[in-house]
Amino acid sequence: TPKRILQFWKLRLFLKHVGTTVGVVCATDRDEPDTMHTRLKYSIVEQTPRSPGLFSVHPSTGVITTVSPYLDREVTFTIFSNEFFLFQYEASVEENTVDVEILRMPIDDKDLINTANWRANFTILKGNENGHFKISTDKETNEGVLCVVKPLNYEENQKVVLEIGVNNEVPFSRDVALRVTTMNRALVTVHVKDQDEGPECSPAVQYVQIKENSAVGSKMNGYKARDPENRTSNGIRYKILHDPKGWITINEISGSIQTSKTLDREAATPRNDLYNITVLAIDQDGRSCTGTLAVNIEDVNDNPPEILQNYLVVCKPKMEYTDISAVDPDEPINGAPFYFTLADTSLAVNRIWTLTRVNGISSKIMIYML
Repeated sequence: TPKRILQFWKLRLFLKHVGTTVGVVCATDRDEPDTMHTRLKYSIVEQTPRSPGLFSVHPSTGVITTVSPYLDREVTFTIFSNEFFLFQYEASVEENTVDVEILRMPIDDKDLINTANWRANFTILKGNENGHFKISTDKETNEGVLCVVKPLNYEENQKVVLEIGVNNEVPFSRDVALRVTTMNRALVTVHVKDQDEGPECSPAVQYVQIKENSAVGSKMNGYKARDPENRTSNGIRYKILHDPKGWITINEISGSIQTSKTLDREAATPRNDLYNITVLAIDQDGRSCTGTLAVNIEDVNDNPPEILQNYLVVCKPKMEYTDISAVDPDEPINGAPFYFTLADTSLAVNRIWTLTRVNGISSKIMIYML
């Protein structure tokens, strides 16, 4: 980055012709010569009086010349460099770390210390769209303190480039008149370091489907965890932490599952129609993660409807009928509507009793007085 030879220049001169050279501004840069990093550009930030402008500086050579013939008095002007000491910074942080300071950015401000004109405000202008970083001001040193506030993932992003801006708590007095921005900028490259992590159970919930009453020993795909470093499941072992009915076993190496008992959907008391098993995945170093294998037990029509009432009384003349209802624990597709008939279909029974359908789950049984 460029380095100033002097931090303040004061030139004294008298009436000269327009175009007269009055001084030269010099800066150096230790980077490789004749590259983009060492090309310097000069400009006058402020001169008094502001209007008319009395001087100009050549952007490439730094030569200061007069641009007005009205130099009838001594004029003093100052050229300031950028407030950041550097224009590019580098920092590093391990993935998955949070609430850590990774960089301090000193600035140069010649105003009176501990005043609003001296105190700096730092802003992350670009590169923090996902909210991983925060920058604040050290009240004692006036440095910008860059911190990580949300964990970074090396597998997703190995490098983040931030653009940082800085200005004072109160704007420079020239801002109001000239509406010129006083924010200085610098780039920060944050290198994310890889961290040897344990297995990753992702997605946390994985799904399989098994038909009810499948034969014991039926096999199917099970749970898969992976190593985030190589994106494979090599070297990961599996075990079941919790199986509500003990119906499933898991292959330690592949994670595939098989039935150890006959699956009865109606006895499973599933949550949201799913039978949930908790699986533990362990890598070779003993690090682990847990996930859920959600088993969708596909219903078969293995249950007949059941009449809710075992015994009914119908008394004449006050009662002419009573309702009979039934239920079926199977899925609706294997359940209602029900069809009711009298068990005894003899003529004598049909002369006294009759069934009338009310809806898909109930009927009326009526008695006729002879």
